[in-house]
Parts: sequence; structure tokens; C-alpha cells
Amino acid sequence: MAQIFLSAFPKKDSEGYGTKLLVVGEDHSLSLFSGTRLLWSREEALASATQTQIVDLPAELSLRTSLQKEFADPSGRVLLDSYVLI
Repeated sequence: MAQIFLSAFPKKDSEGYGTKLLVVGEDHSLSLFSGTRLLWSREEALASATQTQIVDLPAELSLRTSLQKEFADPSGRVLLDSYVLI
């Protein structure tokens, strides 16, 4: 658990107080409890994303071959292989 928030409130239909507990997990998931009963839960795994990357689908074989020839390193190592997923 990363954080816990507690709220106490007067009950409408009886004397006394009720409690609600909001639990924030290390994975940023949220869970709300009333007493011991789970009211709702929500996964927020993407809430703390700091970077995104867009990756194209692999290109056709003929295009990959021509690009590999174009970007070939004189040492024989193909530089494009570092950037294109096959």
C-alpha cells in the first residue's frame, strides 16, 4: 500500500458514525471500503506513465532488406536492426 485515507461521517439512518477508507496501492490502484465492505476498486496502472513510445508494425521483407543495405555499417553490422523490430 502506498497511501490510506480515512473519512468518518455521521450515519443518516442511525446514531453514530460510519467510516470510509480509500486505499491507494503502489501500482496506483484505488479501492474504497465502507467498514469492511469493498464498495469499488479501480486499476490505475497507467496513471503514472512518464514516457510513451509509438512502434510501427514490422515492414515488408523487401523494404526491410533495402533499408538494411542502405544503413549497413562498414564493419558489417546492420545499424537498422537496433531500431526495427522483426
